Amino acid sequence: MNQSISFAHTALHELTKATDILSPDPERSANFVVLRSPVVPSVLIEMGYLSNAHDCHQMATSVWRNRVAEAIADAVDRHFAPLAGNTPVAARGRVRTRRPVE
Repeated sequence: MNQSISFAHTALHELTKATDILSPDPERSANFVVLRSPVVPSVLIEMGYLSNAHDCHQMATSVWRNRVAEAIADAVDRHFAPLAGNTPVAARGRVRTRRPVE
């Protein structure tokens, strides 16, 4: 499995814990330039639609945005820390101290 697909699985796993705004078919592929590099893992995360009242309402709250940002950060940490020979921050039991999004 290539690194982009592997990271997409990790990100999806973390995001399902943070939000119910997910596409019914969350794993898709596209021919965007940013996604074409064979050596740099890349994913495109689409979190909802402003034209959808439910999505828009959730995305307007700082609580939702913070949960989603934390989930994405956890996914990056869980995926890339082992590749660098480190233990993910979440696995060490450390609490993240990120500034909330306003």
